[in-house]
Amino acid sequence: MADAWISLVSGVAGGLVVAVGTLFTSLLKSRAEKNRELLSQACRTALADFSADSEHVGSDGELLPLSTYIYFHFHFFKLLEAEDVSARSIATLKAKGEELSNILEGSLWRDYVSQRHKRIKL
Repeated sequence: MADAWISLVSGVAGGLVVAVGTLFTSLLKSRAEKNRELLSQACRTALADFSADSEHVGSDGELLPLSTYIYFHFHFFKLLEAEDVSARSIATLKAKGEELSNILEGSLWRDYVSQRHKRIKL
């Protein structure tokens, strides 16, 4: 009789492990798909925003790199998703965007880009 209980408990425990593993895997996949779709949407809107800005600036003006637009839109969509759109959260996002802009406009970034172009020249 004890062998029957051991088999029963082992079977139930194994079934639970498989069920939890399957549930965990499906949650990870859905989360990854959600983030992939969010990034895709952010890229599309950032590209549209960048294109509109480039039309307004013209050939003489300067624009930030497209990556800064993508950064802003991705994190803005994250705020929308979390339903945390407030003056404070937007101000924080704006400050982070300005910090990123300063880094990209700074001399370290220019040095990196110029060194990279020197290595790439054919």
